[in-house]
Amino acid sequence: MREVTIQFREEEKCLPKSHLAEVLKVSSSTISRWIAKGKIPGPTGFNGKFTRKDVETIFEILNYKPVIKFPITIKIKWKGSRFIIKDGGIFWVSPEATMDDDVWVKDLIDEFKLWNAQGINNHVHIDPIVKNSILQLIISKELISYWIEQVREVKPKKKVIIYWNSSVDSLLCIYLMPEEGEEFLEKFDKYLGMRKCIISEIEVQMHFCINLAR
Repeated sequence: MREVTIQFREEEKCLPKSHLAEVLKVSSSTISRWIAKGKIPGPTGFNGKFTRKDVETIFEILNYKPVIKFPITIKIKWKGSRFIIKDGGIFWVSPEATMDDDVWVKDLIDEFKLWNAQGINNHVHIDPIVKNSILQLIISKELISYWIEQVREVKPKKKVIIYWNSSVDSLLCIYLMPEEGEEFLEKFDKYLGMRKCIISEIEVQMHFCINLAR
């Protein structure tokens, strides 16, 4: 049974207390009191901000699951679409696409080169959909789970790279591993200006779905 490796390169999140308070439907001062009393742990991120792990731990302690209606824009644009593998890259095809796949992929690669062509085609900004950075995490994980399902469908032969950029807002992008490997990715991390990049991997078997669990 063949597997594909998916590597996640996530910029450590620095999430404000006000966004956590908004999601929990309490005041920022209540959050501060809870931390002082030991009800919830304090932030461990850069400049006293909450990391994604901090927020998920707090939700677990409070037995709280934020309710968010999955945005219709994601359902239409992304859940109706599919991945294709072309010329050593992975590309997202919208159901509205009218041009032959070979034509537009070739044109995109010719103009921007393979790595940048994937980034131009595959990036998703979550902040225009919802402004609260913590709710963006939930939508991001939903989209990543769907991307994993689609990766299983196209069965790439190379490692898949999912970038989860920005220290506050969420920006997702998916690529296939470049020929230069990890050295290229490390340089790309610096190009993106990541203060701290959290790297993890999962193995996805082609015959059943693995949920994103970090």
